[in-house]
Amino acid sequence: MSDNWRTHAKYYSQFFKVHAIDQRNHGKSFHSHHNSYEIMSKDLKYYFEYHKIKKSIILGHSMGGKTSMYFSCMYPKLVDSLIVVDIAPKNYDISHKYTNVFKGLNYLNSIKISSRKDAFEILFKYLDEKHMVNFLLKNLYRNDRNQLKLRCNIDTLSKKIEELGVYDENRVYLGKSIFIAGEKSDYIKKNDHNIIKMKFPESSIVYMSGLGHWPHSEAPKQFREVVNKFLRL
Repeated sequence: MSDNWRTHAKYYSQFFKVHAIDQRNHGKSFHSHHNSYEIMSKDLKYYFEYHKIKKSIILGHSMGGKTSMYFSCMYPKLVDSLIVVDIAPKNYDISHKYTNVFKGLNYLNSIKISSRKDAFEILFKYLDEKHMVNFLLKNLYRNDRNQLKLRCNIDTLSKKIEELGVYDENRVYLGKSIFIAGEKSDYIKKNDHNIIKMKFPESSIVYMSGLGHWPHSEAPKQFREVVNKFLRL
């Protein structure tokens, strides 16, 4: 969700006009039965047209990173530079990786949630990882009937999970780009460097020491230092 980037968005607003975007089926954006990267890139294109954005620096993490890569390849004239966080332009078996995540969220979605504390205890049984549970529970909100519900469209995301693991964009982005990886994460491995360089030939790859899949939230200050160096701020 865009809320995950609130601190960074506020910081970078002193240098740029910042748009923090919820993709379809996430946050406060609309729900849909469709959720491919090509479609989400077109959503972003419509957003650019509506807000009359002609040039941009695109930053995205994980699923947002894949959308950012697709968008940059599909509409390169709109992208001055690209920042991708802990994801590579390749296929991932995320249905296997996130089996327990979806089991837990689907269960939460099927019951009446009494409190955030109860939701944490339920989801922790599936994941046993506090950081991940707290991250996922940012999706909780109170609806107009004062009930705790998930903002994300867990039904569609569960059904489209295989599509979210795919990267099938064959075009190349020739603009300046950086791939920021967590050293402890397995999302960008050393043998992924060749495909990154093939799809994004003007890219650099930076590993952040001691960090996992969420370097921007695990070490926000150090993350900004890497981004600032790339942007020459």
